[in-house]
Amino acid sequence: MTLKGFLRAATAFAAVVPAAQAADLGVARVPVAAAIAVPVADWTGFYAGAHLGYGFSGRFNNNSGLNLGGASGVFGGLQAGYDWQFNSLLIGLAADISVSDIKKTVPVFGNPLTAKAEWFGSLRARAGVLATPDLLLYATGGFAFGGLKGAAPAFGVNTANTHIGWTAGVGAEYRFTPNVSGLVEYRYTDFSKKTYPFLVSAGYQGHEVRLGLNYRFTTGPAAVIARY
Repeated sequence: MTLKGFLRAATAFAAVVPAAQAADLGVARVPVAAAIAVPVADWTGFYAGAHLGYGFSGRFNNNSGLNLGGASGVFGGLQAGYDWQFNSLLIGLAADISVSDIKKTVPVFGNPLTAKAEWFGSLRARAGVLATPDLLLYATGGFAFGGLKGAAPAFGVNTANTHIGWTAGVGAEYRFTPNVSGLVEYRYTDFSKKTYPFLVSAGYQGHEVRLGLNYRFTTGPAAVIARY
């Protein structure tokens, strides 16, 4: 037998004998742990995207006695933000801006008066939990701002003001790929009052539901080690 053959035989014998002795003693064999890399979603990073939504049950609250409730309309715009993931928890900062057709028209002495939210946006925090590696459930809230306009051509009224306020809501976001996610979100928005012609003080309160699509500039899936 050559030296190389002897070494092979010795190695095989050293592996077999302990296992045989363990079996003789009634000791269960312990399998060797194996490790594999499992990709999981990493939500940390910057994202940007677009949204489309519908505003409903809005109210241009005012002191004129006019019933400007029931305002509704579509809106759309852009959003961006940054998220930090801590295991299954996520916190982030978000901003959005929208152009809007949310409005209400009422007759005043036989002539139309239209109150309209022409645009609005927000700067918000959001926090949530990953129900699955790709599904985020979250709450959000923060500072809101927007442009309201009152128009009554027959009375020479065509005035716009920028209002500030707050917004809060809940949503869900799902990652279709490591870089593309979609969201559905409900928010309530409240703008403070400002003075319009004829000393009318008016603001806005309303509900919005939006659908959005984001591109996430993440580093891609993170690898974790699973043992069995």
